[in-house]
Amino acid sequence: MYLEYFKNIDTKDKAYWLGLLFADGSVAERRIALCFNVQDKWFLEKAARSFDKYCFFLREGVNKYEINLNSIKMRADVIAHGCVPRKTKVIELPVLDSRDLYLAFILGFFDGDGTQHKTMITCGSKKFLEQIKEMFHLPFKIIEEITDKPICGKPSHAITYRIFLGADLFNEIMDNYADSLPRKRRHFNTNIERFERIKQSAWKGAHNKKFDISKEELERLVKEMPAEHIAEKYGVSGSLITKRCRQLGIEKPGRGYWSKKIIAPFV
Repeated sequence: MYLEYFKNIDTKDKAYWLGLLFADGSVAERRIALCFNVQDKWFLEKAARSFDKYCFFLREGVNKYEINLNSIKMRADVIAHGCVPRKTKVIELPVLDSRDLYLAFILGFFDGDGTQHKTMITCGSKKFLEQIKEMFHLPFKIIEEITDKPICGKPSHAITYRIFLGADLFNEIMDNYADSLPRKRRHFNTNIERFERIKQSAWKGAHNKKFDISKEELERLVKEMPAEHIAEKYGVSGSLITKRCRQLGIEKPGRGYWSKKIIAPFV
């Protein structure tokens, strides 16, 4: 029955759509909604047919199609699985009964917040990615990205997290569920994925572009923690921290300074 669709996540279809809701869904006061790019309109219509009753429309001015599920019951069931209002930074991996259901769920999340042509997913909740990393024994590090962009003229500080799923797991995800978003479906060669891992673990000059910090902030940090901890926080190399201090005329504590103190590693 339509209203009972999300009560029990006992099929791959339900797990997939729950994953999409975790990534791109919004939970309003009396309904839940999913948005898609215009190019995916046909897929949205297919999505709507997964439910017995639906409506979809073009949101004017934003060039997106949206499916609305106008049901307090469905909203309550989705929330019970952890897809809560204002969920971006607080979601956790839901409790599902099998590996196949988890694979379908992650594929749904990838189709919402995954990077096309890569095996990377992005999330505002670090704990959510830590749970995926632990469950599937992923060898990849969780990457933290800090963005400082003004919104409506006011300062804004946003933190997002990313992780590679890896070729082996991603290929298993693809094989487990066939009815996902076609433009994001592909299988990865493990050699390509190894190269992704090398790029992730090695220091890259591209980090220079992402490391945007004021002199005042960097001066404060070098007094509070060793350079390698600052580097880990910003996802850059320790040598870049040293170089930036030199460029800005910031004097770092001398050699051996931190070894005399009890330092808690950056978390």
